[in-house]
Amino acid sequence: MKIIFLVLMALMLSACDRVGDAVSAGHKMNAALQKCVDHMKAQQGDTGIPECNSMEWQAAYLKAKDSVKEPSAELDAIDQKALQLRQEAAGLMQNTGR
Repeated sequence: MKIIFLVLMALMLSACDRVGDAVSAGHKMNAALQKCVDHMKAQQGDTGIPECNSMEWQAAYLKAKDSVKEPSAELDAIDQKALQLRQEAAGLMQNTGR
């Protein structure tokens, strides 16, 4: 019985680690997106910084998120914020004709 309990605890800790890794990657992605949007606001739509042109942060987030099998409100909130930032960036590009 103790062995089953220990195995279940190990599995739960592993799942928590995967969610934590995905949340961390998501926060890094959104920080990069925010930096891009802030730069675009200051530079009239210019996208000439790495945060605007690199998919590295998004790829890391999606890879970490794919390993999470259970629903997560934190990941849903990260996705919502990323969508908002992308829409804001698209609007800035549209307003400047880029």
